[in-house]
Amino acid sequence: MILQALCYVMKLCAVIAAHNEAQVIGPTVEHALKAVAPNPVFVVADRSDDGTAARAKAAGARVLERRDGPPGKGAAIAWFIGQGEAAEADAWLILDADSRLHPQALPPLVRALESGADAVQGFVFPVFDDGAPTVSLVAYNEWMSQAVDDRLRGRLGWPVRLRGTGMAIRAEILRELAPRLRTRVEDAELTLLILARGGRIEFAPDAIVDDPKPQSTDFLTKQRARWLQGDWQIWQSYASTAARLVFTLRPGVWWLLSTLLLKPRSLVAVAKIAALALLWPLRGYLAARVALWLILLSFIFVAVYSLAGLLIVPPGWRRPLIRSMVRAPVYVVMWIRAFLLGLRTREPWLRARD
Repeated sequence: MILQALCYVMKLCAVIAAHNEAQVIGPTVEHALKAVAPNPVFVVADRSDDGTAARAKAAGARVLERRDGPPGKGAAIAWFIGQGEAAEADAWLILDADSRLHPQALPPLVRALESGADAVQGFVFPVFDDGAPTVSLVAYNEWMSQAVDDRLRGRLGWPVRLRGTGMAIRAEILRELAPRLRTRVEDAELTLLILARGGRIEFAPDAIVDDPKPQSTDFLTKQRARWLQGDWQIWQSYASTAARLVFTLRPGVWWLLSTLLLKPRSLVAVAKIAALALLWPLRGYLAARVALWLILLSFIFVAVYSLAGLLIVPPGWRRPLIRSMVRAPVYVVMWIRAFLLGLRTREPWLRARD
């Protein structure tokens, strides 16, 4: 009865943009339907030729097939929001094609939207096998950034970033902003655009969506290469927007901008090491000593933060994570490979699995 009352006031429907995702789309639709019922789940089959549309229909989704226009998830969402079917919802829950929405994820999202939030981000729970150390470390970083950082932001009333899946956005805002999407990281783009219009992005930690991680370093490298391309596009397209947000003098926005723009952390760490090497010969100067101490303190903070997180991780994670941390240099190597791949590839849908 409570769920039905919430849905009556705020109709929240799900939309999934999928390109050749026949292997995973069925269970994703089935999980989403259970969570958002009685509301529908829409699938945008974007240039798919592997049966994605048929699998999605068989699972119960309402399918729209997109045949032309710019490629990519952001473009597919922008196309969908211009279709007549998009008028059905008061807000849209955007999911990835392999996400698994938990049954009780809808009420926390609806409550946040009805309290005045422009967008709400659920908890994207990383799912991984105890295999490649790079995958384990990526999962750990993503879990910590939500279980610690986003929870703290939420308690302070500060905004959180959108994460691409498990993000709910008011329909009128998505209609306004979706046509402006032009990068490969539509989640970061939407975050900046909502903040720039003075909007609220809240965190709903009880709205959980499982997010399977790529199960090999090669697939992880491809996924990160696509994200890096998107990050470069963000810098090119939104530097002035970010600058204006800096001058709002809001600490919560500053913290969020640092997580959006200063990525990846491993390459930032390499840059800090290079800065240490350059500043060390100048340590006789006060400014150089201050900079050296600030960089060293940042390394100490990251080390303490990472090790302390091992005390609160989900059951079964601690031992594989410790093994992965011992092999941490391979994580940096993965990011370097992703950086080089991102420079040379122009594939709009870099595959993160077979």
